[in-house]
Amino acid sequence: MESPLMSTDDIPLHTIFGKAEAESVKVSNGGKWLAWLARSSGKGGVLDLWVAPLPLPSPGPKKEANRIPGARQLTAAEGRDICFSFHFTKDDKRIVYLRETTHGSELYHLYALNPLDDEDAFPMTTGHDLLAKYPSLTCALGFVGGEQLWLPESTPDLVVLATGRGSLMWDLSMLSLETGELTVLERNPCSTILGCARLILVLVFHVVVWSLGAVLGAITCGCITLPTNWLAPPPSAPSQYFVGTNGNVTGRAEVEISLQGIALRLTRRCPRKGSWLQVGPSILFADLNMQLMGSGPATGTLRLDVLDANEGSVAVHTCVSHDTTSYVKYPEGEVLFVDPQADIQTFISNPRSGEVEAFVVTRERSETVALNSPGALRFKHEFERLRDIILGIDGEEGETVMVVSRTMADDLWVMRSHSDTKAQRFFLAQPWSNGVGDHGSPSPVLLLSARPQLASLPLVCTRSVKITARDGVLLSAYLTLPKKGKGRVPLALVLHGGPAARDYAGYVPLLQLLASRHIGSLSVNYRGSTGYGKKFLKLGNGAVQGMNNDVEDARQWAIETGIADPDKIAIIGGSWGGYLALGGATCIAENDEPQKRRYAAVVAIVPPVTVGAADKRKAFRSDPLVKRYWRQIYGPEVSSNKASAERISPLYRLEHLRGNRLLLIHGEDDPRVPREHGDAVAAAARSMGLVGAHLTYAREGHSIRREPNVLHMWSMVMKFLCLQLDLPPPPAVNSQLIEGHTAYMQWASSPNLFEG
Repeated sequence: MESPLMSTDDIPLHTIFGKAEAESVKVSNGGKWLAWLARSSGKGGVLDLWVAPLPLPSPGPKKEANRIPGARQLTAAEGRDICFSFHFTKDDKRIVYLRETTHGSELYHLYALNPLDDEDAFPMTTGHDLLAKYPSLTCALGFVGGEQLWLPESTPDLVVLATGRGSLMWDLSMLSLETGELTVLERNPCSTILGCARLILVLVFHVVVWSLGAVLGAITCGCITLPTNWLAPPPSAPSQYFVGTNGNVTGRAEVEISLQGIALRLTRRCPRKGSWLQVGPSILFADLNMQLMGSGPATGTLRLDVLDANEGSVAVHTCVSHDTTSYVKYPEGEVLFVDPQADIQTFISNPRSGEVEAFVVTRERSETVALNSPGALRFKHEFERLRDIILGIDGEEGETVMVVSRTMADDLWVMRSHSDTKAQRFFLAQPWSNGVGDHGSPSPVLLLSARPQLASLPLVCTRSVKITARDGVLLSAYLTLPKKGKGRVPLALVLHGGPAARDYAGYVPLLQLLASRHIGSLSVNYRGSTGYGKKFLKLGNGAVQGMNNDVEDARQWAIETGIADPDKIAIIGGSWGGYLALGGATCIAENDEPQKRRYAAVVAIVPPVTVGAADKRKAFRSDPLVKRYWRQIYGPEVSSNKASAERISPLYRLEHLRGNRLLLIHGEDDPRVPREHGDAVAAAARSMGLVGAHLTYAREGHSIRREPNVLHMWSMVMKFLCLQLDLPPPPAVNSQLIEGHTAYMQWASSPNLFEG
């Protein structure tokens, strides 16, 4: 129980940040099963796999709240959630899932549970590790990009997946679910020393031919030119594969190296010749919309779909035709879909044909937009009808509904809804079978709610706002204010990581927690954020100071509009957002006043504290593509000049922290931003007599995920914020909920930072 002194607006911490009661609900391909992740039976803090048979008892689950009839637990994981993601095989006999080899490592193995009909075989601790014979291998998920895992319809005992050693340059392999035997289908040139040597030779030949062509053109005044790219095409290596429903490779995303720089090119396989043909123009990394690559595992949205194999017609998700990303048909170059205001966030495809039927885009709030084609007409009608029914079931303004899972026959859908004040709810729906229907199909049935306890709690709504930066750039942001109080309020600037990411409206746990403690929040999509098109994203390239300027401009906006109490502003960020939080506190923004305290409290979670040439620590397993990305973000000056890099590195600006209160948090096994970043700041701050603390969590990576650690971390953050913002202390957290946490206070300038 939380403290009995809790006010009516205070929300118990564990109801917001504890593990959800249900998430990731899916229907099996043949409509035989439902599966989802849920808290383990008899213990808390871990999400396990559960299944229930279909069809549901008519007229629906009239049963214990948030329970499905016939549900049973498949796994009994210990200490951490069972998986990152899971899938049914096409024959409904198995569930396969991706699980980190060690918690926080971002290295994955594929596991299987089979057969699902054998009730006596479950629950299992973790299932069967199909890659146990290959301990150094990782599969399907990288630091960025899409999930590269395919389950062929014709061979349900086989899985096609990307495999590698941790780099973003993958092999393509086939794995037997029966024997665990792994067969490499396509070897990446970068996987072997010989392959790398061949790439270098091809690059040298390309440079020589290009140079000869340039000389010949100069001598003949351009009358004679060499077809350089035809004679000596630039070398490339695949970083992502595209596989059809039959398990055959249909395309690749390749990293191309030429004298013009590093570029991304999409290629399709020509079935008749067995060769690879380029689709559309190559995209220089400097012109690449990182919406396509993402900023974390399974966040990339690159896509290549074969429309007509005989005619060589394909459609790709690209950023070459418009400012925002678009879905384009080649070789014609016909734009099939583009939203002029927002990048494509998600694709919705027909489960049988693979044909794209709709897209999810987010301007201010996420919405599903159907493709304007005859094949998508049925989906459009069905989605809109079922969405309206769901919104009629206790729906509210701003609530978003999406289709998240479908059977192969397309006769059952799992639909998900959520809003600012409601966590995810999952519904089972039966769409019309003939495309026009008679309105006779059953209404969607509410299956599960992620956090049903929130229904009676005083959550608040978020509104979209626009902020004009000092150079005239318009920034999109989300403002969330507490229910009570008039006039100016304590405010937290909340900054997303990435920077190739963005904030969204909807149910956001941290914003609701802050509001319940009478703290408003402003979530800023600073320049370089994804989702708003290539032009806005490229404003962040080589403009780290510009991002810091945006944060300071957002703070000024909150004061000038009368929203924020200027003496009670906090700043909170994770990963790159943590860097920007430290940047705000150490006055990196242009024309900032170093002697004037900006923030009453600074919370930086897993932040990089040195950038560019000032950062000598190895991160991201030294992947060359990740290095290239960060060089693009930093720009050539910061990337190569240590003095320039130090000027925008918080570690070298800590003298400006005087008067601020700092809380640093880090996972001790972080593969992206090593813990040494936090250690360096803590050591320097201690020697300078600054006020703050450094909290680390053992056996955690780039995000703190184990439930006792999550609850402990946010309880410490809220104690820190409430004390520094001169607010009543938050309710105490039941010690049993954080029992077993792995926190260690590496440095604290005073024991009074968390308790008044």
